[in-house]
Formats: sequence, C-alpha cells, structure tokens
Amino acid sequence: MLVGSLAALAGCGGGGGGPGKTVGGTGGGGDPLPAADWPQFRRDAQGTSWGPGPFAVAAQLTPGPLLDVGHAVYSQVVAAGGTGYVATADVGAVTAFDLATGATRWVASLDAPTHADCEDRDRQPGIWGAPAVFEGTVYTASPDGAVHALDAATGAEQWSAPVAQPSPDGELIETAVVISSRLGRAYVGVASSAPCREVVGKVAAVDLATHAVTVRALVPAGQRGASVWASPALDEDAGILFVATGVGHDAVPLASVPLAQAVVALDATTLEVKDHWQNPTALTNADFGGSPLLYQAGGRRLLAVTSKDGNAYALDRDHLSAGPVWTRRLAVLDPAHPQEGGDPLAGFGSIASPALAHGLIYVGGGRTPDGQAGGVYALDPASGAVRFVHATPGAVLQAVAAVDGVLLVVSTQPAGGGSTLEVLDASSGAPLRSFDAGVLSLAAPSYASGQVLWPDASGAVRRYAVQP
Repeated sequence: MLVGSLAALAGCGGGGGGPGKTVGGTGGGGDPLPAADWPQFRRDAQGTSWGPGPFAVAAQLTPGPLLDVGHAVYSQVVAAGGTGYVATADVGAVTAFDLATGATRWVASLDAPTHADCEDRDRQPGIWGAPAVFEGTVYTASPDGAVHALDAATGAEQWSAPVAQPSPDGELIETAVVISSRLGRAYVGVASSAPCREVVGKVAAVDLATHAVTVRALVPAGQRGASVWASPALDEDAGILFVATGVGHDAVPLASVPLAQAVVALDATTLEVKDHWQNPTALTNADFGGSPLLYQAGGRRLLAVTSKDGNAYALDRDHLSAGPVWTRRLAVLDPAHPQEGGDPLAGFGSIASPALAHGLIYVGGGRTPDGQAGGVYALDPASGAVRFVHATPGAVLQAVAAVDGVLLVVSTQPAGGGSTLEVLDASSGAPLRSFDAGVLSLAAPSYASGQVLWPDASGAVRRYAVQP
C-alpha cells in the first residue's frame, strides 16, 4: 500500500474578487494562472509545482496564527481569489478560510464510512486528496465515492457524481481532483482505504458541464490491483492523461496485469489506454506512489515519476513502452527487507512527486545512498544528471513547491513524529530558513497570496507570511 498511516506570492494579500478563472497550465510557455493563486494540487494539471511571486532569496517568513481545522490533513492546501481551501481526513470535510485573516468562511461536511469485506470493518478515512478550484466552484472527492462540486463562496453543494464504491472493497478516491479548464473535466483515481489491496484500480473523468462520469478499470475483469494512489497529470495539448499505478494482486503474475506497477497513458476524453510502461523490477510492493510530472527537454516530451523502488524515472510521453530515458537512484531500500519496495514512512524508497522550475527537476525521497535521512535532488531534466543534493532531516514524502528563487521542502521524521519545513535556494540547495512542526506532516506545502501554507496531521494549517 502507499503509506502505512494513510492506508491501514504577487503577494496581493487577501484581496477581493472571486476564485481564479483558469486552471491547467500551458505545457510550454507562460503562466496562465493568477499569480496569487494555487488552485489545485501541484498548482497546474502538468504537475510543475511552480508559482511566481516576489519571493526573493533574502525574503523572510513570518509565522502567523495557526488555523485549526479540527482533523488531520494529508493533502495540499489550495487557494484562489484570497481564499484557501483544505480537506480533512478522519472526518471528511472541506474548510474555506480567508487568507488574509485566517477566519473560517465555511465548512462543508462530506463524511462517510468505507467498508472492506477483506478486513470486515468500517473505516472513516475522510478526504485524502486536495480539492481544486475553478470558476467559482470547489471540486473535491468524498469518502462516499463521489466527486462533489461546492459553491466556492458558500460551500453549498451544486452537484455530485459517483465514481467509486466504498463497499465492499473499501474503494476510496485517494488522489487530488485534477481539473482541465480546456477539456472541461475533472480527473481522479481510485485506490482503497483498507490495507488488503482487494480493489480494482480505476481512473475516472467527470464532465464539468453534464456531470457524466467515464470510468476505466486498469485490470482485466475478475482481477484486482493497479490502484491509483497518486494524482494524474494531464497533457492538455495532446489530450492525454497520465497515471502511475500500484502493484498487482499477489495471487497473479505481474505480467497478467500489465497496467499495474506502471505508467499509463489514456485518452483524456474516452480514457482508452494508449500506451504504458510496466516497471520490470522483481521487488514486491514497488508501487508508483508519486504523481507524474510532464515537461519538455532535449526536444522531447517527457514525464518524470518516482517509485517505491527508490528510483526516479523519465519516460518519453510519446513512447512509454520504450522504457526509461534515464533512471536516477534517489533512496535506498530497507536492508531488512531487500526484496520489497521501500516503506516511505520508515524512510525508504520514494513516493515524492517531482517538481519543475528554473530548468531543473526537483524531487525528494527517503534515506539516500550516502546515508542521509532524506534528500532533495536537483536533476537535469534531459539526462537525470545530479546538479545538487540537499540532505533533509527526514524523508521527503511529498512534492517540493518552487516559488521564484526558492524551494519549499517538507520532510518527516516518523519515529519522532516530527516534520520540518525548509526554505532552500533553488539554484544551489543552500538552506535559508527552517521551521519544525513537532508533529507529523504528510502534506505538501503550497504558496498563495504572499503566504506559505503548510498543513499537518494534527489538524493545523501553518501560515507563513513573506516579508521582503
């Protein structure tokens, strides 16, 4: 399964105006999003995790009052038009809050149980993936198996679309909701809230105008596996959706489930499978737990993704089945379990989603080959060559956020239950600032309206104002 506890700046302040109107990114030049917004997980549909703003290397971060949302947060805070939106686990809800004051604007409860017969009990997983904001609507998954559309100003429900079945297999939309403004669709993946892997991995597209749902199962009829733990990435120009999947079911050979433990390209409208590459590692439990990053380098349209086998891989998006263009070792595996993929919460392997900025890929992982507790790597996008490595105080489980000349990196020390937010120089990896939470954080940081937003598993959202 993915992770143990999850499975078993434009600093224009909090100014007026409605939520951002554009979501998705360009896949090439320019940034179409309002500079103060971070409207979905990793900010755009390509997964760059990059945002502009007056965040110079010399900038200072001033901690503000904590926002207590009452329950654990596993997902990134998203923001548009001066409002932040955060989803909670354990009791599934979305909270909207004023970015300038921290005051709560509304709370929408979407809680529901899931049930897996394989463990014969109900779970209360809540919401694990980030919502997305588009044209005055907040889109979020719910443990009831549906994608819900909420009024961004009031939280009132506008409609919902069923995707997953919470019973009998504990199906859960674990991914963030990924929005394409150009294609008018929301995309999610289906995994399980239970640690028994009795689930059919699925990808779903929801038409934002008609609310029609298209679902594609990723294993043959009668089989299980290929859970989609990590959020999809979308090439809007080509109309292709990319997902990375988990392992197949233990009872059948991996070759019989070719879309398990794989990177898969699907038609973004029909979800017809176009191409795939299955990781041939002999390791068990070698899920792809990080979301793909789409980018261009060396005249090629590439994709970068991490695996619990400890590697980052780059693939040609037009020729996935040809295999990796480059492979880079990020993290080691547990020497006590050498035949297994790494347990990320124990500090092994990688499930961190890559980010792209300043002509570099930034990606983290667990224990490094040179013995550090974790690390963030800056890699050449075309070759995978290492430009620098910054050693982190714990394992990097989530995407780095890149804002102007800095990187925002969260690492976790599972044994002590602590987490650290580091601000690094994006050109060298040199540390600039560091903040310790003292509690576990499994969520990526984000940036909006002149603030760094960092949630944790205690239910707090930490807010740091940028002061040049």
